[in-house]
Amino acid sequence: MLCKAEGCHKPSRARGWCVAHYKRWKRHGSPTAGRTSLGALPAFINQALEYQGNDCLLWPYGKLHGYGQTRERGGYAAAHIVVCKAAHGPKPSPRHEVAHSCGVRACINPRHLRWATPSENQMDKVAHGTHNRGERHNMAKLSAEQVQAIRARTGQTHNEIAREFGVTGPYISLIRSRKFWRHIP
Repeated sequence: MLCKAEGCHKPSRARGWCVAHYKRWKRHGSPTAGRTSLGALPAFINQALEYQGNDCLLWPYGKLHGYGQTRERGGYAAAHIVVCKAAHGPKPSPRHEVAHSCGVRACINPRHLRWATPSENQMDKVAHGTHNRGERHNMAKLSAEQVQAIRARTGQTHNEIAREFGVTGPYISLIRSRKFWRHIP
């Protein structure tokens, strides 16, 4: 027996619907809800390319890690990359990536997007406060104050200091040589 949703030719599984339509019914209350209409994503991208404002233009559809996702050539593509290619041409080199001058991942305003090297993109992140270095990094074990205290210590080995702060001796060495936490004085 086929799914009772109009135009669907998949086999029915629950309540007369296929798995996809049943899940939509459970999530949205309707077996046809929750879908983006065909052509809506390319239409929104075209509107973004014509947008003349300076405010962020936020992607209203599906996102992955905060970046808008769209379908392109049978696969998924990041919306900000699609817009940047259309507005500013192809990548200048394979190393280049899209940088947001506004720091908002979901923004697809062509005026906020540009091709940048990874180091330029990282500098942008520091400038608008979206970086994840130091205490903001999800794996950070130390605070900026602890790093300053470690650098101020004298007369102790790296391993002694490491035991006190719950890290390793080599990590203390990297902090003191300013290879790690170099942004902290």
